[in-house]
Amino acid sequence: MAARAVIIVAVALVVQLLVYGVIRLVYDSQPTTAPLRAATAQQLPTTDPSDADPTAWQSVRLPEKLCRGDCQSRFKLYRFALDQPLHGGELGLYVPSADGAMAVWANGRFIGQSGSLEHPTADMTYQPQFFRFSHSLLNDSEPYIDVLVASLVASGGRLMAPYIGSAVELEAAHRIASGVTVDGLWAITATLVVFVLVASLFYWVSDRDRLFVWFILIAVFAICRNLNVLLPEWPGDVRIRSALYLCSTLGVLLASGAFLSRLVAAPESRLDALLAALGVTAFPLITGMLFIDVALTWQVTVTVTRVVTIVLGSVLLVRLLINSRRYPRFAQATMIALLLGAFSLLLHDVLQSMPPRLLVFQFSNLAALPLVLSFAVAVAMRYRELARMADDPAVSVAQRASVLATERRRLLRDMHDGVAGRLATLLQRVRHDPGVDQSVADELELSLADLRLVIDSLDSPDNRELGQLMGQLRARLDHWLGRHNIALTWDVHPVAPQPMTAEQALHVLRIVQESLTNVVTHANATAVTVSLSENADGVRLVVADNGVPTTEPTISGRGRGILAERVTALGGDLLTGRTVDGYAVTVHLPRPPRESGGRNAPRSPRS
Repeated sequence: MAARAVIIVAVALVVQLLVYGVIRLVYDSQPTTAPLRAATAQQLPTTDPSDADPTAWQSVRLPEKLCRGDCQSRFKLYRFALDQPLHGGELGLYVPSADGAMAVWANGRFIGQSGSLEHPTADMTYQPQFFRFSHSLLNDSEPYIDVLVASLVASGGRLMAPYIGSAVELEAAHRIASGVTVDGLWAITATLVVFVLVASLFYWVSDRDRLFVWFILIAVFAICRNLNVLLPEWPGDVRIRSALYLCSTLGVLLASGAFLSRLVAAPESRLDALLAALGVTAFPLITGMLFIDVALTWQVTVTVTRVVTIVLGSVLLVRLLINSRRYPRFAQATMIALLLGAFSLLLHDVLQSMPPRLLVFQFSNLAALPLVLSFAVAVAMRYRELARMADDPAVSVAQRASVLATERRRLLRDMHDGVAGRLATLLQRVRHDPGVDQSVADELELSLADLRLVIDSLDSPDNRELGQLMGQLRARLDHWLGRHNIALTWDVHPVAPQPMTAEQALHVLRIVQESLTNVVTHANATAVTVSLSENADGVRLVVADNGVPTTEPTISGRGRGILAERVTALGGDLLTGRTVDGYAVTVHLPRPPRESGGRNAPRSPRS
């Protein structure tokens, strides 16, 4: 245990150092010159800077907004007065981010723009911009730079402090920033697409394991979240973009919780329910707030979403740590370290979004890659373990039986909570609807009883006892026969242990169920007796009714053939026919052979 902890901590520290190194590299590569924080600004009625009112200039210190609740226009013009003219080759203007499209002028001479000013559908908040221009455009006596920000809403238009100086230095800084926020994001998105394609292939060749479905959804939601930055002009409506961003973020959380449940073959936990509730309630509420007024809620919404992501993501991390102990130490350390790296990137964005300013760099989008890589390692380790157990003859039978038992329990939970629950709900609705033919309800009740019969036969390990099976069956029969006004006499005597496999148990239960179904359907009986007793040769099972004799046998040739097949599979004998009081089905089951150790061994029709 100590060695495992040391490995996990060591790998986690290495990954954390790498993440910290990337963040420091990005920040240290920024321009050495001071940004232009002091500016004068005003709102413009159009996108033409010549429409500026000489008396409307206001002092502002970036990244503070020009206006908040009293904004009248979507166009904000920022003017930066330069202390002295700049000389020496080409100059550059580097803008880390701005809340909308931008256009730049030098002493009234146009330099360039990004996005549409008249129809600013682009959400360029996290897209760094660089403009190259000649120093000759500046006026030697009174040099200044104008930056127009065209936002999607009147309350927008915030600008990060720009840099002006040598084009070579500023372009290098812009290239690194753009490489992290845009180019690197394209590479990560392309990698996620490859993961989706590979996982889809494995889904089809692994008998459609739902584990791959959740893994694919995690990658797809992460791709959609990244496209919010990579395709800033689609869709044009900022509220739709905001809704897609939040939906993708919550989608990653929901899919991750379901993925981990499937990974460890565990039922849905309270955490999964919490995630589902978050997606059902929080997303429509926040989206509605965004559609009311995006300016007042967007920054708060994004910050809250990131905090929720970190809190719930931390719980997922602990959950994966607890349930991944069976994996090799290095694999477990890799998974935990990758997730810690992803959370570090998210934490950076949370801390950077706390002050009232725009982010310089958004690293949370990069967190998708270590997250998906961690889950990919988990999937690979799971299938490596299963393949080793299937191929290695040294693996004990008990280990394989444990895996099969785990999968059987998962299947039973899905059947009981899913199909059986829905059938029971539908049955109740049909029973209480006078407009529905009650024969439909009878068929539903038979289907539900049949499903529960299968669940009972599987809901315990092999080598179950015949007496225990009969006791479980009686609980299913009393209410059903009572609905048809048939009295049940239960004459089951203790018998010697009769260990059975799940398949043999299902045969026994179906013999009794099908016999009783024929009594209810065809015998016109008022009473039925189920008896189980032991004699010198084995066990005798009888289902007898007091039905009125008819010209046709109670059990048709086809029905008797099905019963005979089941009895033959058990190695027994079947006898059906009329009695003095009605009709009876008699099954004789021989004693199973004894092993050399003297213990009863189950007889399997497969052997």
